[in-house]
Parts: sequence; structure tokens; C-alpha cells
Amino acid sequence: MNWLISANPKVYDHESSFNDFNSIDWRQGRTNYSVGDIVYIYVSRPDMHLKYKCIVKAAGLTSNNIRDDKSYWHDKDKYYNSLNGCYVRLDLLNKTSSSELSLHQLIKNGMKQAPQSPMKLENNFELLEYIQSIFESEENEVLTLEDVNNIFYGKVSDSLKDNQAARLARISTIDKKPTKKVVITEIYSRSPDIVAIALLRAKGICERCNKKAPFNRKSDNTPFLEVHHVQSLSSGGADSLDNVLALCPNCHRELHYG
Repeated sequence: MNWLISANPKVYDHESSFNDFNSIDWRQGRTNYSVGDIVYIYVSRPDMHLKYKCIVKAAGLTSNNIRDDKSYWHDKDKYYNSLNGCYVRLDLLNKTSSSELSLHQLIKNGMKQAPQSPMKLENNFELLEYIQSIFESEENEVLTLEDVNNIFYGKVSDSLKDNQAARLARISTIDKKPTKKVVITEIYSRSPDIVAIALLRAKGICERCNKKAPFNRKSDNTPFLEVHHVQSLSSGGADSLDNVLALCPNCHRELHYG
């Protein structure tokens, strides 16, 4: 089932919540969501765009089963009022800023007005097909391995600038068996926070030979160590803090090729 719901950015900071945790526990109301349903989120004024594509990971949650997201609520009274009833956990699949999903374009392609309550998109195939086509065009964008690595290590750099509590909170929400993405080649979607914590843990010293990193990164002047999975991801190893070592390039290459 595919749903379209509306989010008010004046009430809740959805963008920061998704950026920090990649999911939101959403008030379920009377809507009968099922695990596996796709939920598209339209953001109301001042954005007036459909921005997020999510999947329902859990339904029927109570306030005892959801994470504490009080800091993302602009109106704390509404936060306390929200703690009644059931919730669904929405995991973010994709987000877009495409002008093709503005309110104007959505109305041109089958939507009557800005959504106020949850809408079952199977009742409007013209709109559903249009929304799916925009997301699919972005999801099918071809990236090189260099592009993917640059994006990933940019996220690691961001994580290094964050605090430990925020990194650990994000790690607690991820799957330890990472998913795969198909680009020019096949890679694993690793957690940049695990890489960041391993680098901070090492303090510039290789965790195998105990020698100082050979040089600093040109991009951010941090010691150049590489994070290695003790049991490789391809052989079923976990993307977890106890399965990684921060290594100098020599030790890293020796473990892979020695």
C-alpha cells in the first residue's frame, strides 16, 4: 500500500530528525498502516513540496516503544499531547528537493489540493505513478565508485565533527548487517559514525602496529588511518564497533593482500 501524508515544519523539525536518525516515529491515528507500506511525506508551508519517501518498519507502537524526540518539537505542548495513541516507525528510503514534486506539479498530475489527512494513493493511480516516476528517476541515477566514496567520507568527516552521544544514538538505529547499493560496482552501505568512532578511538595510532599515522589527510588535517573490518562484510561480518580496527595503510594492505 502507498500513502501520502502531510508534515508541518512549524510544529516538528522532520529534516533534522531524519538526518540524525534516518527514521521518525509517527502518530498513527486511525490510519491502518501495515509493515512494508510506502509512505510519501508532503511538507506544508513554507516548503510546499513532497520531500520524503519512507517505509513502515513497525506499527502499533506505544509511547513506551518510541524514541525520545522531544528536542525536534517546536511546540512542547503538542509534544506531550502526541504521547497518546499508537505510532508507526517510518524509515527514510529517499528524500528529494525536486521541483517536479512541488504542490503546483502535484496538482497538475492528479492531486486536488494540499493533503490534510492520510491519502491512500491506490485510489489515485495518476498521482501515484507520477510520484513513483520522479523518485525512480533519482534512485536510478548512476554513480561511480569514486562518487560513492567521496559521499561516504564526507559523511565520516561530518560525524567526526559531531559529539559521541549523537554518533552512538545514530548507530543504535542502524542494521548491523548493512544493505548493498548497486553503482558501477557493488559496495556495502557502512555507517560513517562507526568509522568516525574508530578513528577517534585510535587517536592517530594504528591499532595493529601501534605506530603513528604516516601523514594527515589533506581534506581535514586528521591522521590518515583506514578503518578495516576484522571479519569482512562480504563474509557476513557485522558493521559494528567491535568488528573494526583503525589501521595505517601498510597494515591495512597487509591484512588484505599479505
